[in-house]
Amino acid sequence: MPATMPAADSNSLDAGRVTRIRRNLLRWYDAHQRDLPWRKKPQPYTTWISEIMLQQTQVATVLPYYRRFLKAFPTVQALAGAPIGDVLQHWAGLGYYSRARNLHRAAQVVCQAFDGRFPDSYEGLCGLPGIGDYTAGAIASICFGERQPAVDGNVLRVVARLTNCDEPINTPAGKALIRAATVEMLPHKRVGDFNQAVMELGARVCRPGSAADCDGCPVRNQCAALASNRVEALPVKNKKAAPRAQDWVVVALQHQDAILLRRRPTNGLWGGLWELPTAMVQVGRVDQVAAAFMRELCEGRLSSAPRAFGTVMHQLTHRRITFHGFHLRTRQRADLGGTAETLWVTLHDARAMGISTAMQKVLDLLETAAGGAK
Repeated sequence: MPATMPAADSNSLDAGRVTRIRRNLLRWYDAHQRDLPWRKKPQPYTTWISEIMLQQTQVATVLPYYRRFLKAFPTVQALAGAPIGDVLQHWAGLGYYSRARNLHRAAQVVCQAFDGRFPDSYEGLCGLPGIGDYTAGAIASICFGERQPAVDGNVLRVVARLTNCDEPINTPAGKALIRAATVEMLPHKRVGDFNQAVMELGARVCRPGSAADCDGCPVRNQCAALASNRVEALPVKNKKAAPRAQDWVVVALQHQDAILLRRRPTNGLWGGLWELPTAMVQVGRVDQVAAAFMRELCEGRLSSAPRAFGTVMHQLTHRRITFHGFHLRTRQRADLGGTAETLWVTLHDARAMGISTAMQKVLDLLETAAGGAK
């Protein structure tokens, strides 16, 4: 065993081991970091946008969204002054839409309360809408050099392996242990680079399960999990509850070449985005609810019999939604009852609006069914 290898049953971080982890990780990062646009000249605004987008989303997916978003909203002032519908439209497809709404609210707070300048401390950043422990730590360390950790999923995995941590990382106790160990490892200089190095290592080398590339790891001689042959077993996670199955009726109400869209309520799932009218139903009652829902929408103005155009499933973290699509034509355009904002648009124009990935799937199904019916 190399002299620097930790004992197999040890998760301690002595001073010598911490020094070697810092040195080796920063050397590796300097040589192997990816060329990402938000790293070129880190600024609070661009770092913030990138970190929010990267939550629950892969870098390859984020890159085109990041470039388009920055082109549309190049400054925090531009974002604060934009209509929320425009912000959601540029976010559409990234999912977790509360992130976009919080971006918009936080931009307004920065402009109104801080004269357009981001708070330059971890505590100040935590006071902005949508900025939690991780994002505040990332911005504070990368942009202001504050000695704060930025513990995301990659960091949880890397540090759990370095310290041979048996506590589940998806529990408060496990997260607290990993955060404390990460703080111990933080250097006093280049703290932002170190945080990014740990994240980079988790994304590219210290990957989950058998995908881990221990031979290519710059801190393999300091890894307690490798010493104890437990890399694939770590990190430990408590099992999550299975997602709930739900059925939703979705109605494509058409008049001539236009279909009816409505905007979802601001709060809740897909808040503020546009959709074909939908209604959640109890399992086994799709046909009954669909018939009642379509009568309510059309109020006796049908010009064709309802036609089912298929089903499509969309998986979310805590629910699995099956959309049951129905198409019908109406003799005249009419707004829906209630307070929902509505629009009549072509199918082509609907795709360019702020709609969810789930609704994109429904429109794909509708278009395919319409082509097959010709």
